[in-house]
Parts: sequence; structure tokens; C-alpha cells
Amino acid sequence: MIVSSAVITGASSGLGREYFDLVVNNFEDIDEIWIISRSKDKLDALAKSIDTDKKTVIAVYLDLSDEKSYETLAKVFEMRRPDIRLLINNAGYGNLKNFDELSGDEIISTVKLNALGLTLMTEVCLPYMGEDSFIVNVSSIGAFAPTPKMSVYCATKAYVSSLSVALSEELIDRGITVTAVCPGPMETNFFEAGKINMQDSKRFASLPRENTREIAEKSLKAAMKGKRTFTNKLYYRAYRVLSKILPDDMVLSLSKL
Repeated sequence: MIVSSAVITGASSGLGREYFDLVVNNFEDIDEIWIISRSKDKLDALAKSIDTDKKTVIAVYLDLSDEKSYETLAKVFEMRRPDIRLLINNAGYGNLKNFDELSGDEIISTVKLNALGLTLMTEVCLPYMGEDSFIVNVSSIGAFAPTPKMSVYCATKAYVSSLSVALSEELIDRGITVTAVCPGPMETNFFEAGKINMQDSKRFASLPRENTREIAEKSLKAAMKGKRTFTNKLYYRAYRVLSKILPDDMVLSLSKL
């Protein structure tokens, strides 16, 4: 019997939790959900929160900023041979600081989790994905242009979007869709984890907020339609277009926080 699987990182709260709930309730063809994080308590609570008659939830406790974790995960997959129909790379980290205010640990954590971790997670899952499978990579509007005060974070998200679009072309013949999701700021624990104080930037505080449920629902629909990039609000879609056509100095004046 083939058991169809979904893999979700960063599933315990915020946007990741919305993705998890949608997969549980709306994806009847998914039999089991792998949730991956280093937070055992949060993963256990999430696994216990659903009716086990609906889905099997497999909690894997790994530090996704540690590349050795992916060697461990690869061994687990080799034993279990999951049929992965949906991979959602949602885990992410960032700060609202000038570059010279960032610690070495903050820089390393941002690059390792957002860029290296997402890449290795995709590499580990791909051998178990086939036709009509989907990869959803959570990027950001920060991917559209270099952004002062979020330089490292936005650089990693530009990497995520670039990788996603390239992979979407490479994987066409395998029938695998790759979608970069580029939301604006959302009310999640991202701000708490990155110790971001909204008062540090009036422009950042004034940006339109996104609804996590809406982003999850619409981005999954976009992935099912084969879209390579999804941006929700018209405000941010306009920013995406302007960032491509305006001179660099003007783009920086728009993106500066």
C-alpha cells in the first residue's frame, strides 16, 4: 500500500500551522504528515491536536540550521520510503537590524536556516517525489529587492525565490511543481524569534499586514495551478513589478526600512 505524505517545516505556529491545518482538513489524498523542528514540546502538542483517524502525524525533532540533521533525515526516509506529494519549506528566521549590528550567530542562523536548510530539505525529499507533487517554498516580499536593515534576511529570500524558479523549470519533466510564496509581514512569532521591535522602523510598522490563513489557502491553490511565484496583496504585487523596472537607487529608496 502506498502511503502519500506531506512534509512541513516550521509547522508549529503562524503560517506553518495554517498549512498544517489545511493539509489535515482539505487534502484527502495525503495519509501522513511529517512535521520537522527542534522543538519537541511544540511538535508533540501539534501531533496530539488532530484526530488520528484523519491523518498520521510523524514528528521529527531536528535542528534545521544544522546540516547534519539532513543526513539523519535522509536515513529515516531511506528506511520509510515515503511517497512525498507535498513539501512545504516554511521554517525561517530574520532580524530588523543594520548589518554591523548583527551578531555572527544571527547571520549564521539566518543563512543556514533560510537558504542552506531549505536547499538541503528539498534535496533530501526530491528522491521520494514524483508526478503531481508540489514544493512550496516560503520566500518573502523581501526577495524582490535588497533591503537595508534586513540585508541578510532579504538576500536569503532572494536566493529562495531564485532557486524555486530554477527548480520549477528543471522539474517540469518529472511533473513536480515548485512555487515561491512571497508574503508581506504577517502577525506570527517571526517577530518574537528575531527580536524585532516594530517601533525600530516606522515604514516597516506601516506596511499592510497579511492574514496567515489567507496566504496559506491562496498559495496552495497557486501551487496546484502551477504558478512559480505567488504574491497576495496588490500593494506587494506592484512593489514586485517596480523593483524589476526602476533604477537601483530608486528601488533602494522604496525598500529602505
